[in-house]
Amino acid sequence: MDLARRRGFRVIECGRVADVASALEEHSRRGEPPGVVIAPAIPAAVPDGLVEAWRARVGDLHALFLGGEAGAAEPMDGMEFVPEDTAAEMVARLAVQMALRAALVREHRSATELQRCEGDIRTAEIHDSEARFAAAFRCVPMPLALLTQDRGRVLDANDLFLRLLGKDILGLVGRSLEESGCVADPVRWRHLLERLGALERLRDEPFPLRCGARILETRISAEPLGLEDAPCILLTVDDQTERVALENQLRHSQKLEAVGQLAAGVAHDFNNLLTVIDGYTGLLLLREDLPPSVREDVRKIAHASESASALTRKLLAFSRKQVLQPRPVRLNEHVLALQDMLTRLIGERVELRFELGPGAPTVLGDPSGLEQVILNLALNARDAMPSGGVVTIGTAIRSVGAAEPGRSREARPGRFLELSVSDTGNGMPDDVKARIFEPFFTTKEPGKGTGLGLSTVMAIVRQHGGWIEVRSQPGEGALFAAYFPLTESRDLPAGTPAAPLEPDGRPLTVLLVEDEESVRSFARIVLQRAGYRGFEAENGDAALELWRRSGGGFGLVLTDMIMPGTLSGGTLAAELRKEQPGLPILFMSGYSAELVGNDLVTEAVFLPKPFSPGALLAKVRSCVPAQAK
Repeated sequence: MDLARRRGFRVIECGRVADVASALEEHSRRGEPPGVVIAPAIPAAVPDGLVEAWRARVGDLHALFLGGEAGAAEPMDGMEFVPEDTAAEMVARLAVQMALRAALVREHRSATELQRCEGDIRTAEIHDSEARFAAAFRCVPMPLALLTQDRGRVLDANDLFLRLLGKDILGLVGRSLEESGCVADPVRWRHLLERLGALERLRDEPFPLRCGARILETRISAEPLGLEDAPCILLTVDDQTERVALENQLRHSQKLEAVGQLAAGVAHDFNNLLTVIDGYTGLLLLREDLPPSVREDVRKIAHASESASALTRKLLAFSRKQVLQPRPVRLNEHVLALQDMLTRLIGERVELRFELGPGAPTVLGDPSGLEQVILNLALNARDAMPSGGVVTIGTAIRSVGAAEPGRSREARPGRFLELSVSDTGNGMPDDVKARIFEPFFTTKEPGKGTGLGLSTVMAIVRQHGGWIEVRSQPGEGALFAAYFPLTESRDLPAGTPAAPLEPDGRPLTVLLVEDEESVRSFARIVLQRAGYRGFEAENGDAALELWRRSGGGFGLVLTDMIMPGTLSGGTLAAELRKEQPGLPILFMSGYSAELVGNDLVTEAVFLPKPFSPGALLAKVRSCVPAQAK
């Protein structure tokens, strides 16, 4: 033992083998575990499990037994037997060697444990990184998918990708996009996979994907990930279906706007021509010396002119510049008057039925607008039944209470006339009902519908102070119900009564402003026959110059609203009112009073074109007080 001490080893001595265990435990608690135990190898001293028990307390422990044989106990690494008569010097050297080996083993185990701990830490960090990547992959606000490079099999996909293609994770992962039916062009898809297999990147590549029966307008970007164990592709999808649809709608609406502007221009110019035709036929019919045969021919011209006037109203309705002419309308009679036209429009495969309520309910409406509502709803019902069915048009008086369940948010309490059009078609799901009145929304095939019919119906019904509701379920057909306020009037006046052409005794001086010479000439003749003195101007600039040159003195200004030059009718009126407040001004136009764009224009001082001589004089006399000079 002195040799061991000389070599720098600390020696702990025990009197009995039974004391070794307690000594090992005590020194282990102090942080000084022994490396070698030297003990006599009597059979009782080396029972089975003795060394394991010691090592449980210390760890890397070596044992040197004096005397006995190795067969006395199960041989183990780090346990040696030496003859009992071995010199003490040799025993000490063996003990020192064993202690050195024990130290090396402990260092090796410490290093191994350190490496294991570091490996565990790296593994945990990798797991954390993978978890963070997985969370980021799921939460990226774009559809993402990981694909294999060979066949494009899906390894993983985030929720947006699954929702885009209408798939669940179990039905997509492990299968290629082509096998899952998500590829609209398989040949082109295989070509893209070949490009990606050559480590080519894709950036914003137009490629259509499929979601059920829908073809999505998408652009894809793909990044090859050169992983050694499993090369894959990171696929990013930009769904532009909605944007492309909006662009198509915008282009379509721009075309419609251009057509509408053309229609409005044609209708405006045509109204000027009709004003002349209506005016002069009216003057002819007032002649008492007109032969009966000629008078009948003139009446036919007047009737044709009225039909042409209805055509211009339809053109203006298409361009959303219609002249609304509300008057009391018996809706039942109006519906029945359209029966022949409706029968021709909906065809032989569809049965047309009428369920009109009793009595003659009256609404204040524009006949042309109400006609559009009925025709559009009937045609919509026909299109919902391609194989034929029944269209039912009904009317009824309804009392609407406050906050009735299932009613439109626009509904209000009161008594209303309900105009309903129902069909026996397939009905509509809730998502279609929610969008049915949106402009350009249609369930028809491309090229077979503009999506404007029902939106136009809603606009007209709202203009009449009402609202529209739709009731439908899949497989149960559909019913559209429009509600119009009832009017108390039972009489159906044709409009403002025409005034006679005879002078009324008022020496009225009129400033007539109209760019169309034929209209201006007709209006001058009517005013002169009524005993009024007229001065003419071809536009607003000329009228203002004439006013200032003559020093005013006009009792009435009759002006068109839309004219060439720098001054429109509304601007001219504002300038003249600055110089003569309260000046009576009568506006005329082929557009409606609401659309000519001036606060001075109201229905009371507005004369829509075309107009008859009597209508012109009636408006003039209503605008000028009896005492006007």
